[in-house]
Amino acid sequence: MKKIAYIIAIMVGVLGACTENEMTGAELKSASLLSVAADGSTSVKLTQLNAVLAGEETELSEEELAGLIWMREEEKLAGDLYQAFYGLYDWRIFGNISRSESTHVAAVLRLFDLFGIEDSTPDEVGVFANADIQKLYEDLKTSGEVSLVEALKVGAYVEELDILDLEERLEATSNADIQLVYENLLRGSRNHLRAFTRVLAQNDVYYQPLLLSDDYFNEIVEGAMERGSQNGNCALGYGYANRNGNNNRAQYNSEDCEGNPQNGVGGQQKRYRGGN
Repeated sequence: MKKIAYIIAIMVGVLGACTENEMTGAELKSASLLSVAADGSTSVKLTQLNAVLAGEETELSEEELAGLIWMREEEKLAGDLYQAFYGLYDWRIFGNISRSESTHVAAVLRLFDLFGIEDSTPDEVGVFANADIQKLYEDLKTSGEVSLVEALKVGAYVEELDILDLEERLEATSNADIQLVYENLLRGSRNHLRAFTRVLAQNDVYYQPLLLSDDYFNEIVEGAMERGSQNGNCALGYGYANRNGNNNRAQYNSEDCEGNPQNGVGGQQKRYRGGN
């Protein structure tokens, strides 16, 4: 009987995997493109992403091209930093989010393939083509080597930076494929910001935002984990304590899973320090 049960379990797993990979039409359109773990680490489902990218021939603007190249290296910066901190402190959150960041990089590189962009970023960990990103990596790595708490703060800062840059890049493109990737990376960055601030709060450290406005930051970290879909911003679970120690468990989805409008993240409020 045990052997039969084992065989049935294998068959169920195989059939489930086939169903996910063979989704088409409306099922694929509404499926989540993100996988969110219990600790908030958020990975892009690359097989499903590849299936839904339109791949229309288009000529990118210089701004769109520069944005893709920048985001490719910025996502690598995040993954490389977290990998270094995992090696130093052996805290699972760094290892898990580093692996998730590798799928973020892969998602951007999928756009490189679509648009015929040459990837000039070195494969070596901690090495970048862009001098500004190289210096940023070295400075942040040095800061994170001071202590575990400082490393977690660096993680939160990097996710703030990702949110800022992704939102600015989204405003600069009308390409549907780029928008789809950036929107899902943005959800992942918000989830990772929640993850790092949660761990800090569990250790009685409440992170002070450095780039995002207080209101926007609090709205994010108090909000639900996002798993995303093409039709809506489907939530999963709840966010965590803000820097004042509060946890209002606020739901802030821009759309529900059927695409119905909800309260948007950030709305019309001031989102960045010194910005709009």
